[in-house]
Amino acid sequence: MTVHRGRWSLEDRLERGLRELPFDVPPGTASVTVELSYAEGVIDLGCHGPGGFRGWSGGARSQYVISAVRATSGYLPGELEPGTWHVWLGLHRIPADRPGMHHLESHESEVIALCG
Repeated sequence: MTVHRGRWSLEDRLERGLRELPFDVPPGTASVTVELSYAEGVIDLGCHGPGGFRGWSGGARSQYVISAVRATSGYLPGELEPGTWHVWLGLHRIPADRPGMHHLESHESEVIALCG
């Protein structure tokens, strides 16, 4: 599990509105779940894997799941390439007087094979 915690300000948004937060996906990972929580404003959410674009939900969602066979609407199912992935955060609306605190978690699931 990778956890990013931080605070975004209006200055951060003006400097660069799209931020990337890295997390590693080990070989054999069955699914990736990303959860975002923040106090106020609007933060857009998306994902980029080693093979390219994996999805974007804007400010409509605060969580998504990607696996080989299914994914949250707005995201692409398919093989989860091992390596460094990125959560995209679009700093769409950050209150000028109160910087928004964010808490982001990405969870990688383990694959368990039972042979009989």
